[in-house]
This record gives sequence, C-alpha cells and structure tokens, in this order.
Amino acid sequence: MLVTMHSHPTPCTPGTAEQLDRYCRLFPAERQRLAPLLQALAAGEDAHSRRNPGGHLAASGIVIRRGRLLCIHHPHLHRWIQPGGHLEPGEGPEQAALRETQEETGASVRLHPWHAAHPCPVDIDVHEIAENPRRQEAAHLHFDFRYLLTCTSAPTGASELRTRWVDPAQLQEPSLLDLMHKLGRLQLARI
Repeated sequence: MLVTMHSHPTPCTPGTAEQLDRYCRLFPAERQRLAPLLQALAAGEDAHSRRNPGGHLAASGIVIRRGRLLCIHHPHLHRWIQPGGHLEPGEGPEQAALRETQEETGASVRLHPWHAAHPCPVDIDVHEIAENPRRQEAAHLHFDFRYLLTCTSAPTGASELRTRWVDPAQLQEPSLLDLMHKLGRLQLARI
C-alpha cells in the first residue's frame, strides 16, 4: 500500500488511504504535486483533523452539465468555485463531497459512473488556506479530494450561497481550469 497506516494517530481512514493509492496509480504524473499530502501521511499526521497544523482533508463535488461547472459564490473568497468543504468526523471524502454539494446547492447528486470503474477521486488538489484570525486558524493546506457527481435534481439554491453554472472560460481558479482540461483528456468535460 502506498500510504503507511500508523496506529497513533490514524492519518486517514483505510478507505481514504486506498483511494489515494488508487489515484496515484491512475495518475502517476501527479504524485509530485501531491508531495505535501504524501509527506504528511508518511509522518503519521492526522489528515482528517482540522487541528492538524500542516493541513487536512477536504472534499468537493464536480458537477458538469453541457460543459459547464456547477459553482457556488464563496462568501469569503468572493469568487465562483465548486461546492465542497470539510469532512465530518467518521465521514469519508466521497460522502463529504455528496453532502457538501447537496447542502450548498440544493441539488440531489450521486457519484458519476466513472467512480465505479475508478474508486478514487477524479482529482486531488493541494491548495493553501490563508490565516483566519476570526476562527483562530493559522494558514494551512487543504488536500481536496474532488469527485465527479451527477445531478439527479436541479440546484435549488437551498442554502444562503448563490449557485450558477459557469462556463470554463469564465473560471478564475487555475486549479479548476486545470481540472477541466484533465476532464477533457478523460472525455468527461461535456457531461
């Protein structure tokens, strides 16, 4: 197994470790980009804990319709990004992606069939989160496990967040642009 599991603390659930292993085998060229996550896990850091000073897991839903990405307007970042967030205790990243997408957009979603053949995220992004003195959080990394989701009902805007379908040309997040190119290479960008 790629990720060594330690007894104290548990760096990630076995299912998450297996998904990371599968992802690295499926996309070996991305291993270097994932170095902060792999190093944290090798050091035995608890990647599920928000109290981990180096970083922790997050999950997001990638929902595409007619080539456009379902986005929320992030109230603190002031830009359009995919729905997602932190894992709840005991929750796997795929469950978190489903839950966060449903909570933030009001859409009913399920995992895309791609995940049946490839039981791992379609993408893993490592990005910096700025210090948040209001929440007493130091700057840290998010290890964002991204899952391709399919809408089974339209977004309702059920939360306080604005939602909309965004054309890839309008995306301002470089990692989302990279993801859309990756999905294009996988022939998944025009769902």
